[in-house]
Amino acid sequence: MTTELGNLLEFPNEDRRFLEPYLPQHAPPFQPPPPPPTSSSPAMTSHLPHVTLTYATSLDGHLTAQPGTRTLLSGPRSKAMTHYLRSRHDAILVGAGTAVADDPKLNCRLSNVPMLAQSPLAPPVQPQPQPQPQPQPRSHPLPIVLDPQARWNINAESAVVRAAAAGAGRGVWVILGEGVEYDEVRRKAVEGCGGRLIRVGVDARGRVAWKELLKVLAREGGVRSVMVEGGARVVRDLLGPEERGIVSSVVVTVAPLWLGRGGLAVDANVQTRLKHVRWNTLGDDGVLCGTLDTREESGLEVLST
Repeated sequence: MTTELGNLLEFPNEDRRFLEPYLPQHAPPFQPPPPPPTSSSPAMTSHLPHVTLTYATSLDGHLTAQPGTRTLLSGPRSKAMTHYLRSRHDAILVGAGTAVADDPKLNCRLSNVPMLAQSPLAPPVQPQPQPQPQPQPRSHPLPIVLDPQARWNINAESAVVRAAAAGAGRGVWVILGEGVEYDEVRRKAVEGCGGRLIRVGVDARGRVAWKELLKVLAREGGVRSVMVEGGARVVRDLLGPEERGIVSSVVVTVAPLWLGRGGLAVDANVQTRLKHVRWNTLGDDGVLCGTLDTREESGLEVLST
């Protein structure tokens, strides 16, 4: 079925069960952010949001066939899984490279997601005089684009803007580096769809401090969980030694093909191992779930011959 959302997807209960141990468990459902903390009240950022790192890769470890291009790797069932994961998180985050290459909607296109409490980031729900003629997803995550160097040329025709304008998604939050500005066209595109420009500190290489970013999202948006969908640089930074302990769980879709030379590979700055691992198949795709082993000695043992 096709609506302003695109093709609505189904992800049945029997396909969901293996994912549950790796997903955020929100109880109670979405609450508005409390007033800003005072000297006598504890900050709400004492607990960082749950971070699920998820992406699709080829058998040779590539996200795309060429840097800067979009490559469809997921089959229909694992694509539906991605949208189910979105429905279970308060926010979804991608890097500027993914936003430039894919022009994503960053919404949820499931027809059967469970109703979640209304987010304080979304406009109030207005009573409908007539039932909707077509089934609609009942929850959309807050879309976030990490763009510390202002690479993304967002405008009124960007898919995430059009989705928000059609009520098929929320206004996008764009994370810029301190001192970095969008021009008037980009600023109006973000703010005109109900989004925000958020500025955070970056290091000499233009990388954000993830712990501080997550605190900002929790404090200013009441965000309790973030689904990170890439791209390659975001994955690499999150798996680096500086961000140890940030990622709560990992869900990787492995497509049954090789992309060959020239692809954009996923790599980590240090050896990193998963624990609590579970594999499943969805159609022709493999799905790997796990949590990061944060011990410094968790890498591979080097054997001498």
